Amino acid sequence: MTRKTPGWEIRLHDEIEAAKGRPFSWGQHDCLTWAADVFAALTETPSLADDWRSTYHTPKQALRVIKRRAGVTNYGDAVSAHLGAPLPSVLFAQRGDLVEGPGGKIGVCVGADAAFAGEAGLHRIPLNECLRAWRV
Repeated sequence: MTRKTPGWEIRLHDEIEAAKGRPFSWGQHDCLTWAADVFAALTETPSLADDWRSTYHTPKQALRVIKRRAGVTNYGDAVSAHLGAPLPSVLFAQRGDLVEGPGGKIGVCVGADAAFAGEAGLHRIPLNECLRAWRV
């Protein structure tokens, strides 16, 4: 399994800062593409989103792409298809780990909170309100 590489903390900070000013766009900068890009930055691997970026423009189309590519019907199961089983508790998540928030959004643990790309910009929710987490 891919792990965070040296210097990941700076790359996490940079990804968060860059996302703050970026407009939300399905298939370009949404919760799943942003989480995949953060994962790529922290592990120094190509972004999984590169395969499906720009192939959808609505939430319904996003789910179709995920089903076609990963054989699953929700974002969290798509993360599990790539990273394996989630942690036993979301409270075990550490900075840089991927999380599933309310409504199935995928984000990144940033400490006691998780950050998510959304239509109102980058926003945070308390980690204990998240549903699942995966170690990066």
